[in-house]
Amino acid sequence: MPTNTRAAICWEVGRPWEITDCTLADPRAGEVLVKLEYAGLCHSDDHNVTGDFPAALPVVGGHEGAGIVVAAGEGVDRVAVGDSVMLLPLPTCGKCRYCADGRTHLCDANLDVLTGARADGTFAFTTRDGRELGAYGQLGTYVTEHALAVAAGAGKGDPGTRVDVGLELYAVDFVRNGARSLRESSPGKPSSPRCAKRR
Repeated sequence: MPTNTRAAICWEVGRPWEITDCTLADPRAGEVLVKLEYAGLCHSDDHNVTGDFPAALPVVGGHEGAGIVVAAGEGVDRVAVGDSVMLLPLPTCGKCRYCADGRTHLCDANLDVLTGARADGTFAFTTRDGRELGAYGQLGTYVTEHALAVAAGAGKGDPGTRVDVGLELYAVDFVRNGARSLRESSPGKPSSPRCAKRR
């Protein structure tokens, strides 16, 4: 049964993010439904509003998150219902030639990541009136209570691992590999995480 949720949507360039009621589809083969505990809106998401990094619009923002798997589609074997997971903006299969030689950022599982659509071209999010919405990074985690993810993009944590720590560690690893920090700071001010705990 599809999940009712709310999401931050960029409808067009120059228009601010808008919180909208929408519906999230059930997980299909190879997908998991995650109840989010943490999510963030990265500056790269905001490029959709400024038009600096064009994406197919409209799009549900957010490609960072962590939570608990609440449902799994057929064939999912990397994670299970009840697992704590961190949602990765670049899913990896762990099997292709790029994954095998450590270049996971080139994995074939990333082919559709910026389209906002599932691999089959359909969309996981729809508005209550049936309008299709892309999911940024194939996740759409911002403001939503749940996210649908390709199981290959759900990194399982060890039992008892705090998912907020996992998300922050991923941010640090991301920075060490040449990307911008997921923290904001300025001289004289402490850094603060860009992720928010779900209540």
